[in-house]
Amino acid sequence: MDNQGLVGWHFASEGPSVGTFLGLGIGEFPILVFLWHPIMSFIVPILVFEILTGKVLTTHEIILERTKRKTAILVLFLILISTFIANENQFDLVSANISLIGTLLIIAVFYRLTKISDLNSLELGKRSFKLLVGYLSYFIL
Repeated sequence: MDNQGLVGWHFASEGPSVGTFLGLGIGEFPILVFLWHPIMSFIVPILVFEILTGKVLTTHEIILERTKRKTAILVLFLILISTFIANENQFDLVSANISLIGTLLIIAVFYRLTKISDLNSLELGKRSFKLLVGYLSYFIL
């Protein structure tokens, strides 16, 4: 097996920072679970939904307010992500463009789906929340 890529939740070329337990990098696992998972699974999708639909929750208005600084950070972020995409496609122009087209198609599909949706439809009531906590507790225990 080569030393490239993500293996066992740590980068194999460098190895885990502290060591592994059951194949998981001990130092990397908390970062994945407590930082990247909540951001990429909950926060970013909700903010993207609000941007696409224009249906912004009142508590999120300050985050989505446009400023020159936020625009500059977004442009720098897009350039950074573009370099990662180009690197993953071995700087092959055709492969990078196919990847871009696929990403844009996914965005277009979700954009159409969000036009008929509302964030409030995802809000859990007390009963639903209790059922969800019970369901998740079953798998933790």
